Amino acid sequence: MFATLKNKIREEIGSDVSTVVRNAGNVRAINSRHMSQIFLINSTYTGSTSSISGSQISLDGSREENTASPSPPVSLKKDSFDFKLNDNMQLSAKDIKKLENREDEWRKRLAKKEIELMKRMEKKEEEWKVRLFEKEKEWKKVVEKQEKDKNKLEEELRDIQNTKHSLELALKDAEEYKKKLYTFQEDAEQLEGFQTQEMAKIKHLLLAKEQEVEEKTHHLKAAIAEIDSLKSEVSRLRRYEDELNNVQDEMETLRHSTQRERAQLSCQLAQTEEEVRHLKDKVFVLEQRVALESNDQVTVDERIADLMRERALLERKLEEAHLHLSDIKTSWSGKISSLETQVGRLSRQAGEEGLERRRVEEESEKLKQRIKQLEAEIEVNNVVMATKDAKLLRMAEDIDEMATELKELRASVDDEVDEFKRQIESSSKQITQLKQDLEETTTKLSSANSELAHIRLTLEGERMNNSSLHLEVARLREDLESERTASATLKVCLEKEKNEKDTVLLRNAQVSQDIEIVKQENRRQEVENIELQNRIETLEHNLQSKSKEIEQAMITLEETKQRMLELEDVEQNRKKMERNETLLKSSLMDLEEQLNEKTKTIKVLQQRLTDMKKTLQRELRVPSSSLDSDAEPSAAILKPSSSKTVTARHNNTRDDDVNFKYLKHVLIKFLTSREYEALHLTRAVATLLHFSPEEERLLQETLEWKMSWFGTRPNLGFGQTAKAIPPS
Repeated sequence: MFATLKNKIREEIGSDVSTVVRNAGNVRAINSRHMSQIFLINSTYTGSTSSISGSQISLDGSREENTASPSPPVSLKKDSFDFKLNDNMQLSAKDIKKLENREDEWRKRLAKKEIELMKRMEKKEEEWKVRLFEKEKEWKKVVEKQEKDKNKLEEELRDIQNTKHSLELALKDAEEYKKKLYTFQEDAEQLEGFQTQEMAKIKHLLLAKEQEVEEKTHHLKAAIAEIDSLKSEVSRLRRYEDELNNVQDEMETLRHSTQRERAQLSCQLAQTEEEVRHLKDKVFVLEQRVALESNDQVTVDERIADLMRERALLERKLEEAHLHLSDIKTSWSGKISSLETQVGRLSRQAGEEGLERRRVEEESEKLKQRIKQLEAEIEVNNVVMATKDAKLLRMAEDIDEMATELKELRASVDDEVDEFKRQIESSSKQITQLKQDLEETTTKLSSANSELAHIRLTLEGERMNNSSLHLEVARLREDLESERTASATLKVCLEKEKNEKDTVLLRNAQVSQDIEIVKQENRRQEVENIELQNRIETLEHNLQSKSKEIEQAMITLEETKQRMLELEDVEQNRKKMERNETLLKSSLMDLEEQLNEKTKTIKVLQQRLTDMKKTLQRELRVPSSSLDSDAEPSAAILKPSSSKTVTARHNNTRDDDVNFKYLKHVLIKFLTSREYEALHLTRAVATLLHFSPEEERLLQETLEWKMSWFGTRPNLGFGQTAKAIPPS
């Protein structure tokens, strides 16, 4: 491969490669000042990943120009420092100085433009930060903790997206670098010119990756701290859940006990009132009888007439009581049916609340398990990051060694000028890209403001819903209390009617009793009335105390409801945090996979660079005697006709020697290296040994099978036609 390359170079320049290399040193000594200025410009522009892409574009452009025009555009004359172009125009030292001054002016203008753009961007960023800070102050009191968490997670997501974008750019750069390395094997001059630049770019990439790894470790630590704080918050809220359940149970028991006591007291009051009214009627009738009996002038007929009137009055009252009883029964049946429906509805609500509580408990257990899994994954990621840091340090050391070895190789003047022009174009492209990024940031900020306004509107709607729900609860409570009072009054009326019926029957039976028994009963009733009045006063005091207790229970119920709402808000925030955490973990996994792929590509590139360096050193090694004999500087670029004097026999022997040495080196490298390193050398072995495509594929499949854990063995044939020794 290198023999064909050398023949191609010999045909194009008209002399051997060794003479070109020796005379290239003289050209470097002449133009050392110009080259130092160009390398200073390149070093200023290779500080960022965007300059890497620009230099790669310049490499592609220079390669295309070299392939289009094989003869060099600028040639050196004997004993002169002036440049001569293709159109027979000479550039003097003054012209070169003018060109250099123009290049310096361009560089200064570009630096000024970059500084102005950076200042504008910083000013705009500061203005946006001030505006955002003022807007956050307006509703910071409502959701302060949630907003802080949200902002932290958004910043982390932005940082991760930026790192992902930079890693993708670095991957693209690495792939382009890999392609260019394949093309450098076909052109020796371009390989000498661009190896130092590519190594500097890899150094910058590695430094950027180290910084990104440090940022990722900081983000991981912050995420672990957030998980710990969430755990403490969950444990604190669990204690409040137990307290809330206890308070609810106590409130239910108090409510049932107060309802029972109130019903009992209302029944007792109604009974006492009915008894008092009945006794008053009885006393009135007995007083009339006593008055009639005390009158001696009253005849028997008048007494019978009075008794008949009394009987008619009692019968009329009895009929009225019967009618009232029938009305009460009809109204009572309707009320009982409505109360039964309400009781069924309340029982269904209680069942639904129990199911909801069980579901919440199951979800909390699942969340605990998920948190444990995430902690284990974070520990594994920390270990993996530590190993990757060590690998990156080793790679950086290897690259430094390679850079020190490759400092002797330099690029030609024409290619460097073209590269400088292309770098200026790439810097202008970068400026336009920065403007586009600034516009994107402004659009993102406007979208964030719209999201904040939408969140405020949703919060106000939730508040209105909560107030309407509270009003509905109060209305339902009032309806319940009215229904309870109506049922109590109905019970009292029923008991009154029953008592009246009993008293009427007793009156009919006791009409024939003596007046003395009535007097004794009157005295006893007076004593009982006094006792009942005392009892009624005590019951009123008890009722007042119970009403106060009910008010306190209602206050505690409202407090528990507020706590429940706060707990629900905390649960929703925790779910949001878990979703954000899963997104961050997935992005971290993607970034780790990209890092692994990049490390593999860097290792492959390092191996190929070392192989190419060794082969070039062997081919460009010239004995000292030939160096002494060729002392004239005019032989740097010979005429194309001089290539005809070289004999075919000398070329064949030298090419065979080089090919055999290269074949031996590649085979030793293939046999002594590991599977994943040998996999990258399969193409070189196949081309040197003239393998068919099927044989090359079979070699690659066997190496992949040895590397894999569960792969299938490729078909290597059977019997004497087998391409591998079968296991004994």
